[in-house]
Amino acid sequence: MRSLLRFWEDGVDTAKLVERLVRENALGKASRARTRDVLRGLFVSRYVEGRPPNAWRYLQPLERAGCPIENMKLLLYYHAARSEALL
Repeated sequence: MRSLLRFWEDGVDTAKLVERLVRENALGKASRARTRDVLRGLFVSRYVEGRPPNAWRYLQPLERAGCPIENMKLLLYYHAARSEALL
């Protein structure tokens, strides 16, 4: 998720951005299908379309500024939990 925060861009259509990141293998996954699953199933659903919408906008500056990993993990988990009923 931290890598995706660095790559995500504002003002770009979500579907087009997902396809570009899949094509470029931004996550270094073994298959494009797995990369697509992570992007759509986890990142987009939690940090783009989740609660609150576009949470990535608040998290990205922290990630880019080098926020300590312990703090980022807590923030990412918090936003994941808000977007996932099971969590």
